[in-house]
Amino acid sequence: MVLDAAAEKPADFHLQDYINTGAFEFGGPTPITLVAWVNDNLARLLTETPLSEDMELEAIGSPDDGYRLSATVNDSWELRWWILSQAGALKVESPEELQADILGRLREGLELYISSGVTAEAKSSKPD
Repeated sequence: MVLDAAAEKPADFHLQDYINTGAFEFGGPTPITLVAWVNDNLARLLTETPLSEDMELEAIGSPDDGYRLSATVNDSWELRWWILSQAGALKVESPEELQADILGRLREGLELYISSGVTAEAKSSKPD
């Protein structure tokens, strides 16, 4: 729908400042320092698209050993959603509350598969 009147932006409104407040997330923004182990593939992706301005990736040893990720991020449902989408590539080390929440959700998901009779021997849906 096209409006007849032009939109009026408040004089002191800055979109980036508004985004930085966490306005597009549910709940208020609570910054945390996420510390996690990430594998080599995820580390490469994060190098291209960092989680925050202060994000750091430190090699633990060889690329096979992974990397230590540290970043100040907002503690939000979006963060949890992203972490869960990285299952197998990321392990939260701190904060402990976040680690416990992610572990609980992963256990709940695993229990759904176990209780429905899916076994580890089931074929992977990943293409070869």
